[in-house]
Amino acid sequence: MLGCQPGEDAVPRNSLTVGIAGLGAVGLNVARALEEGIPGLTLAAIAVRDRDKARRNLPGAGERIPIVAAEALAQTCDIVIECLPPQRSFPANVNVAAALSLAGIGPDKTRLEIWADPALSRNTHRIEVDADTARFSMAIEGIPSENPRTGSIVPLSVVAALRGLVAEIKVGT
Repeated sequence: MLGCQPGEDAVPRNSLTVGIAGLGAVGLNVARALEEGIPGLTLAAIAVRDRDKARRNLPGAGERIPIVAAEALAQTCDIVIECLPPQRSFPANVNVAAALSLAGIGPDKTRLEIWADPALSRNTHRIEVDADTARFSMAIEGIPSENPRTGSIVPLSVVAALRGLVAEIKVGT
């Protein structure tokens, strides 16, 4: 058997085990999607600050789904999803810029501006690309989740990435 040991029969043989650190707006929705079932993936452990809250919000937490220290997830699970609050000093509102720079021309050449507009109700990103081979722009207006600092698209993106890891057929990149 792979990964975490929630019980001898809890993890199917051909399944990757997933551990989630944090059960806030992102982690809880990802955990629920895994619990509903994603073929090839099993939620095998969680790391949380408030065990009682985890038990209230996620049936099986502390019983079928072990609650472990965050450090133990990497040692015992195949995949770890980090969904902790931004306390471990990650700057807010730069995750999109970081992802674009890594996917594009690199962090040293990527230019960004961060504006705060209290009149906006959505987290808005405008992306402009001007390259030798193409020029394009796009805008994204994210709808906040129950946590206004987190977009409701984030857990959906995490679940899509997880599905992509085990999908038999993959369309696109």
